[in-house]
Amino acid sequence: MGYFDFPSPPCGQHVIAPYIVDFYCHEIGLVIELDGGQHGTDDAVEYDAERTKFLEALGLTVVRYWNHDVFGWTDVVLEHLWSVCIELKNTSP
Repeated sequence: MGYFDFPSPPCGQHVIAPYIVDFYCHEIGLVIELDGGQHGTDDAVEYDAERTKFLEALGLTVVRYWNHDVFGWTDVVLEHLWSVCIELKNTSP
């Protein structure tokens, strides 16, 4: 992304106890989750909702993308992610 401080290396998981998130940008308080098919079950949907609630209570913004969207609609996902980053950058203290 260039303009934002993602941990080095910029790919991989990050611990926000008690959870591990896919990607995290401390500078703008953004958590990015990439979800595979296992996240479509009722139990997983409930777990992800609880997790998102916890992370949002810390003041973080959570965005989720399905893996098949990342691979099939990469440009759309990146455009959306960029707009979220810009919005958060413009509203962060």
